[in-house]
Amino acid sequence: MIKILVNYCNYSVDAAEIVMSSLTTWGSKLCMIVSAIATGLVVSLLPNITDSYVRKDKKSVTKFINNSYEMLLYLAIPMTLGLSFLAKPVWEIFYGNHGLAAEVFTIFIFNGLTSSLYTVTLTIMQSIDKYKVVFISLFIEVLTKLVLQYPLMVLAYKLNIGAYIGN
Repeated sequence: MIKILVNYCNYSVDAAEIVMSSLTTWGSKLCMIVSAIATGLVVSLLPNITDSYVRKDKKSVTKFINNSYEMLLYLAIPMTLGLSFLAKPVWEIFYGNHGLAAEVFTIFIFNGLTSSLYTVTLTIMQSIDKYKVVFISLFIEVLTKLVLQYPLMVLAYKLNIGAYIGN
């Protein structure tokens, strides 16, 4: 990714390293705050989903799945938006001022929200015995990332919105 930022998006090596470290090391730790809190609370409903599924009570399964997503979204969306709006002060509290890093984190924090949704969805799918769907979605996710990462980064750069957004 650093090569893409330097060679195709005219980032300096230092700026590319800051962006990369913001995405992979520093920002991921802060994104895990959203993921851990939201997912941790929602996972408490999973035994109920599994129990209802085993008893073939589709109405209860649907109710518990809906409750899981409601809890997740009521927790994760406000945390994500709050961290996005307060990205610069939060970043500086933990890591100091690193130029582009807080700007990258403003967008990257939404990865915590999508990660929570993805984790809860996969866990629910496993709870209701849909392992094939889990493996297919994981394969599609990896393939999509491999195919689209480079073109989206170059497109974002050409649109002057920051190549890191395409990641």
